[in-house]
Amino acid sequence: MLTSSGALDITQAISFSMILVPSTYVVLNRDNYERFSWIYLSSFCVLRIVEAALQLQGDFEGSSNLNSGAMMLKEIAVALLLLSPLCLLHEGLVYIKAAAALYVLLWVLLAAQTIRLLLQPKYDSLQRLLQQGVAVSLPFFAIRVLYLLSSVATLSHETNPFSGPIAVRIFLGFLPEVAITCALVAVGLIMRNREESTLGSDEWRGQSHSMVDVIETGHQNANN
Repeated sequence: MLTSSGALDITQAISFSMILVPSTYVVLNRDNYERFSWIYLSSFCVLRIVEAALQLQGDFEGSSNLNSGAMMLKEIAVALLLLSPLCLLHEGLVYIKAAAALYVLLWVLLAAQTIRLLLQPKYDSLQRLLQQGVAVSLPFFAIRVLYLLSSVATLSHETNPFSGPIAVRIFLGFLPEVAITCALVAVGLIMRNREESTLGSDEWRGQSHSMVDVIETGHQNANN
């Protein structure tokens, strides 16, 4: 039976699917600098549709993970919705600069927390691997955050992340993001391999102990 929450999720998905059509039309028919507000708005609609689908599936399967994912998408979508009207207002530049400064503060906090954890010896190898992965990505995060801050602070064509020189956009925008992504994915893969190796070793030890028990039992029976 469909609950009131499920009905709301269905209504949300249908409503934002309908809104996404004209919003996408506006994106495709505006100038480069004028379309960003509707890009954010269209992205908001897409996230809300996906969020509603995850929420419905989570409620149907009783999965808390899907519901948690839907909650995360909801928070991200709200941020995009706030960015949309800010791009339409000249005064929105003040808020965007404040957001860029907040990114710098968050990077400083992330770096401080990572260094603090690396200096503590109480963590196991997998936890240490996670910390090292974040530490490797920190310089690339710094490059990306400084690039964002410089583009907002100077409003220069040279640092514009959308229409600036392609070399600057590649080396200060694209490549740092690729490096961060690859570092964190590599950590995840290494952790997975280590966990599988550990599990395989435990199974092998269990089988070895079982074989030893069988052999000892056989010897005891033979002696009797």
